[in-house]
Amino acid sequence: MVIFSGQIKNAVSLVFGTGLAQLLPLLFSPILTRIYMPDEFGMLTFFVSLSSLLAIISSGQYEIAILKPKRLIDSFNLLVFASIFSLIFSVLLYLILAFLHNFNFLVLDQQINHSLLMLIPVGLFQVFQFQSLIYWLTKRNKFKQLSLIKVLQSVFIVFFSLLFSFIFNSKGLIFAFIGGYFICNCFIYYTIFRLRSQFSFNKYARNILREYSQYPKYVMSSSAINTAASQAPVYFISKFYNPTLLGFFSFANRILVAPIGIISVSIGQVYFKEIANKVNYDRKNLYPYFLKVLGLLVTISIVIFIPFILFGDVLFELIFGKNWISAGQYSQVISFSLLIKFVVSPLSITLIALSKVKLLSIWQIGYFISTVLVLYSARNLSIDSFIWHYVINDLILYTIYFLLIFYSIFNFKE
Repeated sequence: MVIFSGQIKNAVSLVFGTGLAQLLPLLFSPILTRIYMPDEFGMLTFFVSLSSLLAIISSGQYEIAILKPKRLIDSFNLLVFASIFSLIFSVLLYLILAFLHNFNFLVLDQQINHSLLMLIPVGLFQVFQFQSLIYWLTKRNKFKQLSLIKVLQSVFIVFFSLLFSFIFNSKGLIFAFIGGYFICNCFIYYTIFRLRSQFSFNKYARNILREYSQYPKYVMSSSAINTAASQAPVYFISKFYNPTLLGFFSFANRILVAPIGIISVSIGQVYFKEIANKVNYDRKNLYPYFLKVLGLLVTISIVIFIPFILFGDVLFELIFGKNWISAGQYSQVISFSLLIKFVVSPLSITLIALSKVKLLSIWQIGYFISTVLVLYSARNLSIDSFIWHYVINDLILYTIYFLLIFYSIFNFKE
């Protein structure tokens, strides 16, 4: 009972910290949208998206393995190895970009210049370190510190965004992003420095990499595919449209996703625990419980997104200013996609609970391929048509996703 109570306390602490961290940027958004222009938000979105994707590749996802070892020293060794890999990757990328001044023809509109690309190695390393910090604190059961770190990160990013608008002008948001991550990551740098005597390149330490080699082989590719698929619209709009339109699209998506993220994750965590228990001990109530959670998600999704579908443009103009009416119009379209994602994403854990990981992987690959092909075919259309193609693809693929989940649980044998 004490252990269970402690787990609930940890979960509540983490959920509260994560929710507050997501809420703070939203509260200051009406101010930031009157300081920065849409194209500056577009550049930030591209920067964060590419940094996050490259951060996954840079370390081979060894940081996720930090949670696995029984001995804390083994987790620390994984932390150090992953940090070294990511640092080497970042330095090599910086050197490559320094020589390839025309690199932006690969993915970017010409309005996003080379100086922005030169900050990518710094950004990806900070994103990686922050993810490592999350896993390291989780491994040590430091959930209060973890919640505090997430809140502080948001506070510093907002503070620097306001401060740097007077110093770095158009790149103020990007430097604020890097600065907010760096200050929080100092905890990791301190940890590595303080425990450095416990790390060595001996045979046993090297065996840790071999023991968890499945992470760069399998986990990294899966994570990269998921991230690339979810961020595909960002890359395509960057290349074939312009930062201003990317700013409108990304800001609309950000406003819609942030407040529901904590709800979706919280429901998903509780659902996974209950569905796993019912698979093991109460299979006859598995399907009814699934339907109950499905009904709850559909209800919440309708309540959240219908107002944006009907009045998105009015709400954005009222809250964020007249310069953001276009973002509000995009939110009216994007809401259709997020409505079904909000319902299906928490339920997708069902496939893991039912040991249908292969089926899950097939859908992930199919979703990535479909998204890339659809967006590429729509690259020469108007931005409105482009977004509609993206949304319709999501509606179709996530409907298929739901049917796979429903079929799996409906036919699960007791």
